[in-house]
Amino acid sequence: MSFASRGVCALPPPLPIMFLSIGIINRSDRILHSYCAISSERCLLPCNQQAQSVNGINEGFMKCKIIAAIAMLTAASCGYAAEQEVPMNLVSADGKEVSIGKITIQETPYGLLFTPALHSLSEGIHGFHVHEKGNCAPALKDGKPVAALSAGGHFDPKNTGKHLGPWSPDGHLGDLPALFVTHDGKANYPVLAPRLNSLKEIKGRSLMLHAGGDNHHDHPEPLGGGGARMACGIIQ
Repeated sequence: MSFASRGVCALPPPLPIMFLSIGIINRSDRILHSYCAISSERCLLPCNQQAQSVNGINEGFMKCKIIAAIAMLTAASCGYAAEQEVPMNLVSADGKEVSIGKITIQETPYGLLFTPALHSLSEGIHGFHVHEKGNCAPALKDGKPVAALSAGGHFDPKNTGKHLGPWSPDGHLGDLPALFVTHDGKANYPVLAPRLNSLKEIKGRSLMLHAGGDNHHDHPEPLGGGGARMACGIIQ
C-alpha cells in the first residue's frame, strides 16, 4: 500500500536525492515507491487527495510528493531569477495550432527546471524533449506533411545519435524527463534537466511534447517510442 492510499505522503529527502526523485518520477511504479520508502524515514505531510492510478503510477502519492518537492526547490532557487516562458500549442500536419498553455523554464543550481501549466492533453506519460530548431511548422517527409517536423530532431550538439534520457552523458542533451498528464488532461508537475545548466544553451530551439511515452532508450522503438509530435513551443 502506498503512502497516498493511507492518507499520508513523504516530504522529499535532501536536495540531491530530491532532484533525482523528480527526475525518475516518470519511471516504473516500483522505483517510484522505493523512493517513497526512503523519504518516509524523515517526516510526513498530510495528503487527503484520493489516490488514482494512471499507467501504473499512483497519482495521489505523486501529487503530494511533487507539491513538497516544489516548495523545497523554490526555496533553494530563490535569487536565481533567470527564467523563460514558452507558449505551447497543439500542432497538426496542416499547420493549424491550438494553445494549450505554457511551460516555464527556470535556471537552478541543479539544472534547468521545466514547469508546465498545460491543459487539453491526453492522460498519461508523454515524451518531452528540446528539439534542434526553433520552428514548429510542418514539413514534408516521404512526400507527406508531418506536424512540427521543421523543429528537427532532438537537440544533440555532440552528435551522439543516441536517445538515453536526461541523466546519461552519452546521449542527446535535449532528452528531458517525460511529462505526466493527470486524468483531467492537465500537466503541472515540474521536471529537472540536470545536464542543462543555462537558458542560453537552448534559446532559439523548441520544446516538443509527443503523443506517446518515453522509455529513455532507442529499443524496442527509436527515440523512446514517443511517436507523433503533439505539441510544440519555441524558446525565444
